[in-house]
Amino acid sequence: MLLRMMFWNELDVTPWTKYVPRRYYVAARAKLDSLLENDDQPDLWGPLIPVLEDTVDPTDLTPEQDDPTDQNWTNDGEEGDNDDEDADLLDGSPSGSTRAKTKRRRIMPAGMKNPAKRQHQRKTWTMLALKEHLMADEMMVIEVPRNDKVRSWVHFGVRMKWCDKSLNSPFGQTPGFPSYTPNRHDLDILQRRFADYFDEYREILREAPWQDMWRNRPKLLYFHKRSAMTPTAQGALDAWVEYMCESMRHQWEMLHWVIFLLELLPESAVLAESRRGKRHESLVKKAKSLKKRCIQKGVPATVFEWEVSVWGIPHRVCHWIIMDKSQIDPVTQIRILYANSCSVWIKLNRVEEQIAHLPEAVRKKILPQAEWGSISEDI
Repeated sequence: MLLRMMFWNELDVTPWTKYVPRRYYVAARAKLDSLLENDDQPDLWGPLIPVLEDTVDPTDLTPEQDDPTDQNWTNDGEEGDNDDEDADLLDGSPSGSTRAKTKRRRIMPAGMKNPAKRQHQRKTWTMLALKEHLMADEMMVIEVPRNDKVRSWVHFGVRMKWCDKSLNSPFGQTPGFPSYTPNRHDLDILQRRFADYFDEYREILREAPWQDMWRNRPKLLYFHKRSAMTPTAQGALDAWVEYMCESMRHQWEMLHWVIFLLELLPESAVLAESRRGKRHESLVKKAKSLKKRCIQKGVPATVFEWEVSVWGIPHRVCHWIIMDKSQIDPVTQIRILYANSCSVWIKLNRVEEQIAHLPEAVRKKILPQAEWGSISEDI
């Protein structure tokens, strides 16, 4: 019931949902993720039907008795229904037994799985995603899904899936950014791999790579003329470019997102993770309010949708899929990863490559090259 309301975005119109303990939302979210991974969806949750309150007969108030002989009966009653434990389910790391059960559930032999589900997986999962164990050479493979019907594939030994769609992001991700994300069951793999590369990652941060990304970014407007905007709109566009400069580090972090497992990292990582979280929260809020003001002052909304020189905050982070340790030393590996990371779009010299993610109807509206102009006169 909860997962149906979550999928159809009906939680806010159902009054009693605010009284449901958080643990049930966690369980419903997990089941919903499994359904989406298998290209299924729950039944429609329609509008509530208004009914009159029935008169309660006092004779009907006799408490029900649980039947211990019932196969579905469990003794998890009052002692297990404690809302104070909800935070532990969300914030605490799973116990060893829980992790072991999860792992066993993932590598269960094919013969023990539901035959119909297994057949569906064979149609929507790649060969590597179906395998229980990968060879060393298979751990270095980046599979490319042949179409959007493929629901699970492997990237350096980590199972990937398409980003979940939502009302705010009907395509699952901002156009132009990778629309895939690691399977939630494999996030622990990335956490432990990153712990092996933390020192190399810290060296890259010391070089401030976001400054190179900023210097090498596209700086021209291909679909709009700055001179055609009012002075107020031009000033608003300059304010957005200043915001881009202010948020360049956060933009880089969003395109190279790593997951910290603090128990395997030095104490300095705790501070780094805290600072990154604060930057993310503040800059996302500022982007939303500033974009709204820019449009109110006359900047066309299509500037934020079509122009590659106008940076926006991606709807979802772009995970940096770190390789497993092999014969290549960690320094070389992470340099290879960085050279092929999401920020390579700044190195695309041809305009056709920069705007390839836009719909064909939009690409046809590109201005003649002689009419391309700078996004800002200040920066």
